[in-house]
Amino acid sequence: MPVIEELICIEQDGTISFGNYKLGQKAKKSDFEYQGDMYKVKTYNQITKLERNDMFVYESVPGTAAEHFKVTDEGVEFAVEGSQDAQITVSWRMTQTTRFM
Repeated sequence: MPVIEELICIEQDGTISFGNYKLGQKAKKSDFEYQGDMYKVKTYNQITKLERNDMFVYESVPGTAAEHFKVTDEGVEFAVEGSQDAQITVSWRMTQTTRFM
């Protein structure tokens, strides 16, 4: 899986991909519109964060690249790659947060 050079993009299947764990310096992309919502991604080799409408969605420590990120009423699906094991926290509803190790 390649890193996301644009930091965040819409895939052909309608999902989003984001993050670049190979960056040595912090980079961010704001005001990315997707399905009527505004997204912001901050990423580099130490951390990757995704916000939707200024609310937390995804965080990995250290940084990762997430591909085909899809949220449904049943849950969240995505593939992730990084240079080492990462702790990933995802919040897909106001009341539900899940941490992956």
